[in-house]
Amino acid sequence: MDRISILRLFYYLLAFIVPPLTFSAVIIYKSISDISFSDPEPFDVSTLQSPAIDPDKLTAVIVVGNKGTEITDFLAPYELLSLTGKFNVITVAPRRMVSPLNGGIGFIPHFSLDQIDEVMNKNPDLVVVPNLPNIQSPEDKVLIDWIRNQDNGETVFLSICEGARTIAAAGLLANKKATTHWSAIGHLQGQYPGTEWLSGVRYVEDGNIISSPGVVTGSVDGTLYTIEKMLGKNTATGVAKSIGYEHYGRDELEKVKINISDSVWLVTALYPWGKDEIGVYIKDGISETDLASLLDVYPRSFTAVTYTVSNERKIVKSKHGLDFVPTFDFKTIGYLDRMVSLSKDLEQEDKDFFAKYYKHLDIEYFHDLKRNASDFAYDRTLLDLSARENRVVARSVSKTMEYPIDHLSLSGSGWPFHLLLGPILLGIGGVIFARWFEKRYLV
Repeated sequence: MDRISILRLFYYLLAFIVPPLTFSAVIIYKSISDISFSDPEPFDVSTLQSPAIDPDKLTAVIVVGNKGTEITDFLAPYELLSLTGKFNVITVAPRRMVSPLNGGIGFIPHFSLDQIDEVMNKNPDLVVVPNLPNIQSPEDKVLIDWIRNQDNGETVFLSICEGARTIAAAGLLANKKATTHWSAIGHLQGQYPGTEWLSGVRYVEDGNIISSPGVVTGSVDGTLYTIEKMLGKNTATGVAKSIGYEHYGRDELEKVKINISDSVWLVTALYPWGKDEIGVYIKDGISETDLASLLDVYPRSFTAVTYTVSNERKIVKSKHGLDFVPTFDFKTIGYLDRMVSLSKDLEQEDKDFFAKYYKHLDIEYFHDLKRNASDFAYDRTLLDLSARENRVVARSVSKTMEYPIDHLSLSGSGWPFHLLLGPILLGIGGVIFARWFEKRYLV
C-alpha cells in the first residue's frame, strides 16, 4: 500500500471516528450534570426548630456538606441508626441552609457547626462521615477541622465510601488500616501512604476508626457493624431484618471486576437515547433509605433523570425527622415519563393533583415495584431498572455502588446493542461528508 493510499485510509478513518467522538464530548457534559449536585432554590429555614437532644441516649452526628453529600452514604446510615431507638441521630453542616443531595432533592441540616457546639456539652459518641465530594471547597473544608477536634480517643468514627478521604485529611488514619470505594483506593494510597488501604472487605476497624467500602455495602454493612459494636449483635440483627437486608454478618466481599460488558455504562452515558424523566413523589413519613435508592440508582445508570416533587414546594419531614425540600411541585415540574410515589397511603387531595396534572400516567408505588422479589430497597430498585432497561446496566450500576447482586434473578434484555446504532450512523454520516468533500475540493 503506497503512501497516498495510507493517508486516504487515515482520512476516512478520522471521518468515521470524529463525529461520534464530538457528539460524545458534547453530550457527556449533560449526562454528568444529570447526576451531579445543583444548588437548590433558596428556602426560608429561620422558623425551623432543631431537634432536642435526649441526654439519656447516645449521640450520633452525621456530617454533611452545604455543597453536596452522596445520598446513600448519608441516608442509609441515618435510617439504620434511627431504627435502633438508642441514638440521637443529628446532622451538622457548616451552615444551616438548604443543601443538595444527588438525585434531585435538597435537605436542611439539623444544626450548623456553631449551633452544635452550643448545644452539646461533650463530644459525640459516634461521628459518621459520608462521601462529601466538595469537601475541598472553602465552605465545607471547615468540617475537616471540626472532625479532627472530636477525636478524644473515645468517640467512634465511621467513614462511608470516600468519606475516608475526609477522615484521612483530618489526620485520623495515619498509621492505620482503612478501606474506601474500590475506585478511590489507588489514588488514596498515593495521597496518604501512611495508611494501609485494604480492598475486598465490608469494613475495617482500627482503634476508634471504622471505615467501610463503597455506597450500599459501605453504608449498610459499615453501619450495622458499628451498631453491633456499640449496642450489641441482637440490635444490629433486628435492624438488618427490619430493612430486609440479608447480607449482614458476612465478612467476605468480592472485589469489583470491570469487564467489557460494563462498557454499557459508558455507551449509555454518551448516547442517552430516550432517557426517562422520573418524578419521585414525596410526603411526610417517607423512608430515608427508600428515597435514597430511587434517587441514586436510576441516575447512576444514565438511563433516567429523577426529580422530587410534592403538591407544593414545602418542607417534607421523613420518617425519622429529616427535613427535605422537593425540587418541584406539580405546577412547575413539566413533562414526566413516570411518577413513582414513596407513600403508600395517598390522600384524596394527592390523587386529585395526580389526576389534574398527570392524566397520561399511572401512579407507581415504590413498595409495589418487584415486591415479591425482595424487601431491601436497593434490590427492588435494581430489579426494576433491570426489567425496564437491561440486565447489563443493572449489574454495572451495582458495581459502582459496590453492592454484589448475584442473589437477584434479574429480568430484562441483555447487552443493548441498539445503543451502538447512534455512533455507527454518525460515523457513516462523517464518511459520506468526507467523500463529498474529497470529490468537490480535493480531487
